[in-house]
Amino acid sequence: MLNEQEELEACIGKKWNELKESLQPVNFAKDTLDSVLRKKTASFMQEDNILKDTFTYGAALFARKFADKAEEKFEKIFKK
Repeated sequence: MLNEQEELEACIGKKWNELKESLQPVNFAKDTLDSVLRKKTASFMQEDNILKDTFTYGAALFARKFADKAEEKFEKIFKK
């Protein structure tokens, strides 16, 4: 019984730490931006126009790079 309780407490602690990490402003902003980019890219890719698909894919890659750089800057700001 005690071993099971310790395992459950450890699991709860791990989940709590994951929740705290996901709610940090940097991670929250990153997840939100990533979600928006994925939805927009998926909706554009449904079209049958290869030129539009290529442009959309390139724009999504550029936006992803921009988001990664912004994440790095946010981390520096919020970790001070």
